Amino acid sequence: MKRKSHKAGKMLKTTKKNNILKSFAMSINIEKILFTGFFIFFSLLLLTQVMFTLLGLKEGLIINSRIEGFPLEKEEYLYKEGEITLELRSEYRKEGHKVKILVNGEEAGDFSFGQLSLNVKHGDIIEIDSTNVNSKVQVTIKKTSPNIINDDFSKEFVLNAEVKRIIKVKIQ
Repeated sequence: MKRKSHKAGKMLKTTKKNNILKSFAMSINIEKILFTGFFIFFSLLLLTQVMFTLLGLKEGLIINSRIEGFPLEKEEYLYKEGEITLELRSEYRKEGHKVKILVNGEEAGDFSFGQLSLNVKHGDIIEIDSTNVNSKVQVTIKKTSPNIINDDFSKEFVLNAEVKRIIKVKIQ
């Protein structure tokens, strides 16, 4: 019997300890701790920023404080441009407004006046869309700027109501 009473006493002590820990944990308000910690952290951050600004210490901490390079004066291109002039053969000019020129898949113009000059960049893809025309159409590359590398300069392109790739621009 002595053993049973001893075990019962131990259980009472552990339950009292657990109750004390639970009541202590309940008394701590987590929101107050978080709010106070945030307020202290933000105040310290603000105080250090004010000190660096007023005392002139920030210049010593900035490694890349110099401006590198030079400012742009007027429009400068980071890529090379060229010019291509496409011409619709004279016998097809009445259908010129229906024949579209596409640069990189977007409409850049039509052959309303029989020819069209395009400003292009390296890698641009020029296509002709003649899907709105029922008869065949012939297009030539009339001229290019000297910086454009072109193997198909004198070639005529015949289109039968289709979208056809004419050239992929290569600039020196």
